[in-house]
Amino acid sequence: SHRTVLGFAWRSLIAAGVLVCADWLAVCGCLAVSWWVRSRPMLGVFPTLGPLLSFPTYIVSLYGLVPWLLAFADARLYTQRKLFWGETRDVLRASTVAALFAVFLSFADHTAASLSRLVIAGVWLTTLVVIPIVRYNTKRLLLKAGVWGKRVLIVGAGETGIQMYERIHANPVLGYEPVAFVDDDLGRRGTQQEGLPVCGPLDAIPQLAQQLAVKDVVVAMPQLPRERLLHLISLCEG
Repeated sequence: SHRTVLGFAWRSLIAAGVLVCADWLAVCGCLAVSWWVRSRPMLGVFPTLGPLLSFPTYIVSLYGLVPWLLAFADARLYTQRKLFWGETRDVLRASTVAALFAVFLSFADHTAASLSRLVIAGVWLTTLVVIPIVRYNTKRLLLKAGVWGKRVLIVGAGETGIQMYERIHANPVLGYEPVAFVDDDLGRRGTQQEGLPVCGPLDAIPQLAQQLAVKDVVVAMPQLPRERLLHLISLCEG
């Protein structure tokens, strides 16, 4: 229904907004730690390093840390749900792009020329560890708040479908909540798998999604012909 669609949209916006704020705070925290290490312990050990610009100056010179958020957005960290290590790889790439931009800025922009590249390197290193952990725990909080969960249909009630269910169940931070299997097999329809009903046929997915308040489907039928898959995609998008 229209109200259900609005509910999904609002939850998605809230979740994305919270993740953006968490990422910004995490990057800011990494910058603060790197700035402190460079301005205190390292300066005490290596006095030839010289003085450091103020912390607020770093925030301003790095455009409010927006390059990190843009790099994360480009890596689809706010629109796709990924397993922890897959997301960590994307964070590595995105953080590297943002750090390289900061290094380029320190060479090209006279106002940012005094930025310590040791601080930038420190931010890069710490974000590789901090960001994935912060995002993982933020998603757990969103899940408890009822904002991160997504009801899904698993297309395919065979062995692959069961494996998909088990993988989703083993990774609750993905936020997926399987509510039913969908299959064309008459021998499976009307039964239960893993405590979930097996519905069908596949052509009834749009109606089932509406009845069960489902927004997404997970296809777990490796033998499904390409033409049939494209037909299902057109049904779901329609």
